[in-house]
This record gives sequence, structure tokens and C-alpha cells, in this order.
Amino acid sequence: MPRVTISKEVAERVRHFSKVIDAVIGEKLSDKIDDYVEFILEIGMRKMILDPLPESKELEMTILAMFEDNPEYLCDFMARVLTKGKGEKFKKPVEDWLKAYE
Repeated sequence: MPRVTISKEVAERVRHFSKVIDAVIGEKLSDKIDDYVEFILEIGMRKMILDPLPESKELEMTILAMFEDNPEYLCDFMARVLTKGKGEKFKKPVEDWLKAYE
């Protein structure tokens, strides 16, 4: 399994945030911080993929299935759309993502 290095500050926040995750899912996810980091990454990626889309459960389910089946294709496509300006309607979600990291 690949290893990911995170700062001490982020690791500390994940340790505290694990309580929130456990409360939301209704049970303790794991005794390992790695499992919480993976859970957060999965949720974060899905949210960033779905944020620019119009609200449609069918579309969301289709895009997530495509992400599971062929993440390279979907991510390349989304990156092209967002980069080439066709993603003008995606501007607000992208600005929100960037604000989260200020």
C-alpha cells in the first residue's frame, strides 16, 4: 500500500475529526488513523467530483460509477473541462474548494 505523509497538524486534526466520523456513521470506524485518512480522502474526492454537477441523483450515481470504473478517464475529462474555461459554471464550486485551503 502506498504511504502518504501528512503534517503533524493535519494528523492531529484527523485524530480529533475521527470522533465526528464515528458519530456520523454510528460506530467506531477503526483503531488506525490511516483508515480515517482514507475515509476522508474518499469522501473529499467524491464531493469535489459531484460539487460542479447539477443536482441529479442519476447523474451523480453515473459519475461516481465512472470514477470507480475508470478514474483516469473521468479525472482527465474533468480537468480539461475546468481548465479550458468550459467549466465557467463550475467557477463557484472551485472557488469554494480554494477557500477551504486558505
